[in-house]
Amino acid sequence: MILFRADGNKIIGSGHIMRCLSLAAAFRRTGEECTFVLSDDAFALTVHKNGFPAEILHTDFKRMESELQKLLALLKRLRPTCVIVDSYYVTETYLKTLKEQRPVVYMDDLSAFAYPADCLVNYNIFGSSAVYETLYRGAAASLPQLFLGPSYAPLREEFKQVKKRPQPVRVKNVLISTGGADPAHLGLRCVCYLAKAKGNYDEFCFHVVVGALNADADKITAAAEGLKNVEILKNVSSMKDVMLHCDLAVAAAGSTLYELCACGVPTITYILADNQKQGAKAFEKQGLMISIGDVRGNDAAPETIFHAVKALSDDMERRMELSAGMQKTVDGCGADRLAQALSVWATGIF
Repeated sequence: MILFRADGNKIIGSGHIMRCLSLAAAFRRTGEECTFVLSDDAFALTVHKNGFPAEILHTDFKRMESELQKLLALLKRLRPTCVIVDSYYVTETYLKTLKEQRPVVYMDDLSAFAYPADCLVNYNIFGSSAVYETLYRGAAASLPQLFLGPSYAPLREEFKQVKKRPQPVRVKNVLISTGGADPAHLGLRCVCYLAKAKGNYDEFCFHVVVGALNADADKITAAAEGLKNVEILKNVSSMKDVMLHCDLAVAAAGSTLYELCACGVPTITYILADNQKQGAKAFEKQGLMISIGDVRGNDAAPETIFHAVKALSDDMERRMELSAGMQKTVDGCGADRLAQALSVWATGIF
């Protein structure tokens, strides 16, 4: 049995939970049982709906060392093969304590310190062995087993091997995704901008996905009333279908970018949080996406976004290049690939 320790809420969004659910589903396809451990019940229903049990610690997700006594008791009771930890709030003491009990896999995006884990996963496009070799050089912790790069991106099964995407001569449908929580209120700002744009973007139909934790949901719906070229999407059951329906996308530089890669949707990305800076920069540097930078505190962000949409829609050759590179980079099989790799690794330990 694999134990996942992850959290999601209005502050940190849904990314940690969703990628762990994708990986857990891949383990389940191999016959492996998985259990989730959460600090609170914010995403307990989501975990249950995906068919996995959830243990609630009733602790502060920001103070992970304070939960150790409860978590160690769970490890003693459940005896998992390994513990997969996915949180930015881990500490050296936290991981070291877990590692003394069971093998630990850490899902990393930040390369913040030399994590005392047995295995480390960084599927981001900027994941590099050189970075970790430098990070662990001279550190008390030894370099873990590494699984790096977007070939291990743990996407949902629906994103497996999507057909190569042809580009339309004219862009019609544009996806706007602001993540689960949208702390920068960008979804609302974009819809309000379109309401004041006086028909400048009437050739497009904008499909605005409102995440489950978006506090602006009602305001966004109200702002979109009367706008014939804006469709508000809530409780989306298949993001793949939405993505494949759209010719172009605007999305924050989080895990959604890897799904868009699998679907080959030319994308304009932006930064909503410090942990998205490396991703946005790397996707643009590798010629896979266009980044407009950090939108926090940037009043001109909506205008910049829609100008970029217009410019990219007019450049079919550029869209073709982006789409081909994206699908070459992410094939959607990362969850199965990672589950298999971790299973082989765990077998070697035991």
